[in-house]
Amino acid sequence: MKDFRSGLQLLLVMLVVSVIASAAEPAKLKFKFTTVKVPKATRTFIYGINNSGTMVGAYVDKSGTQHGFMLASGTVTTLDDPNGTQTTCSGINSAGAIVGFYFNSNIVLQAFEYQGGTFTDIGPAGASLSQAFGINDQGETTGAFVDAKGSHGFLWTGKKYKTLDAPGAVGTEAVGINNKNKVTVIWYDSSYVVHSSLYHASKYKSIDVPGATDTFAGGVNTAGDVVYSWLDSNNISHGALLHKGKVQTFDDPKGTQTNGNGVNDESVVVGSFVNQKGLAEGFSATY
Repeated sequence: MKDFRSGLQLLLVMLVVSVIASAAEPAKLKFKFTTVKVPKATRTFIYGINNSGTMVGAYVDKSGTQHGFMLASGTVTTLDDPNGTQTTCSGINSAGAIVGFYFNSNIVLQAFEYQGGTFTDIGPAGASLSQAFGINDQGETTGAFVDAKGSHGFLWTGKKYKTLDAPGAVGTEAVGINNKNKVTVIWYDSSYVVHSSLYHASKYKSIDVPGATDTFAGGVNTAGDVVYSWLDSNNISHGALLHKGKVQTFDDPKGTQTNGNGVNDESVVVGSFVNQKGLAEGFSATY
C-alpha cells in the first residue's frame, strides 16, 4: 500500500508539472496565407501593414522599373517619389503616413515620408545615403544612414534624430517601431553575421532566431510580436514570428524563400516569397 501511494503521489506530481509546463508553453501558431499581387506586375513585395489592413510595398512592372505602392480595400495606388526613381514604400501607420526610400538623381538612396499627397525627404544631417523603414502612430520613424563613420540606425521623433548603434556592431539598421517605442534593430558583427535586437529605453536585447545563420527582424506590433526573415545553413530564407516570448517559424506553402516583413495589432503578418516561376509575390497571413 505504501509503495502504491508513493507511486500515485509521484504520478500526481508529474501530472501537475505537465499541466504547468503546458500552460506556460504557447500553443503552436497556425498561419493562414493569402497571396498578394499587384495587377500586371512581374514582382510584388509587401513590406508593411497598418491596423486597418492597408499594405505598402514595391512592385516591378514589365519594363523592369520598380514602383512604390499602397494597397487599401483592394485598390492599388502607385506612389513614386517625384525626385527620383525605384521607389520603395516600407512602413505605414494608422493615420496613413508612409515611409520609404528612392534613388535620387545621383543614384543615391534617400529616405522619405509621404502624407497628404506630399513626399518629404528625411534623414540625419551629414548622411551620404538614407533609408526609412518603419513609422508608428506617433509619427516616430526608424531607418538607416551612412556617414563618414559607417552605417547606423536612426530614430526620428519629428524634431530630432537619435543615432542607434548596437553594441559590438560594425553596422546597424533600425527597422520597425511600435507605439510603445520599441524598435527592432538588425546589426552586423565583425564577421558580417547579421543579428537582431530589440531596442527600448537605451537598452538592446538580443532576439535572434534560434539556429539561424543570419537573423533579420522586421516589424513589431504593440503587443511586442516581432516578424522576421532568417537564413538557414543552406542560405534559404524563411519567416518567423516572436510571439509571447517564443519564436515560431513559417513558410508560405506556395513557394520558397519566404521573407517576413511587417506585422500589425490584428495578428496579420506580411512579406514575400518566390513562386514556382522564380518570381516574387507578396503575402499576408493571419495567426
